[in-house]
Amino acid sequence: MPGFDLKREICLKYASVGRRSEITDAQHLSHSTVIDMNRLLTLTIVLMLPVLARSAEPAAAAVPEAAGCWSGYWISCDTGHKGPLSAKICKISDTCYEAHFRGRFALVIPFRYTATMQVVSAEGDKLILSSSRRLPLMGTFTMTATVTATEFRAAYTSRNDHGEFVMQRQ
Repeated sequence: MPGFDLKREICLKYASVGRRSEITDAQHLSHSTVIDMNRLLTLTIVLMLPVLARSAEPAAAAVPEAAGCWSGYWISCDTGHKGPLSAKICKISDTCYEAHFRGRFALVIPFRYTATMQVVSAEGDKLILSSSRRLPLMGTFTMTATVTATEFRAAYTSRNDHGEFVMQRQ
């Protein structure tokens, strides 16, 4: 076997030499370079694993932005009264919005209401906002809203009423 004879000859040559110092500098350099390249490749793979694993994870749902124009209706759960409602919401900071509501009561009586709404939490694709304000004749008017990319839905309470604001993004 031609391959067997070559291997045997190499083994005998190194066995007869008996010392590593007899290996030429070129052979040693070549072996050292291969080891260094393997170490570098291993280190690169180890350092890149967290980055590759993170990019394979599904992207987290974006928290919706509440700022913008909204329109819909309000409804009282106590009396059944309802009417049109619109809002322009402006972002004051990452934790605060100002909402300017306009609507009608009994189809002909207009009202305006401005609320400073605090961000309570951001849960996946929902933003939770809350406000509380003392109003003449109504007592403390509190509201907790859930905002998605397309819907603003708020539960409100006051001294003599509770109900809901339901709006869609314009």
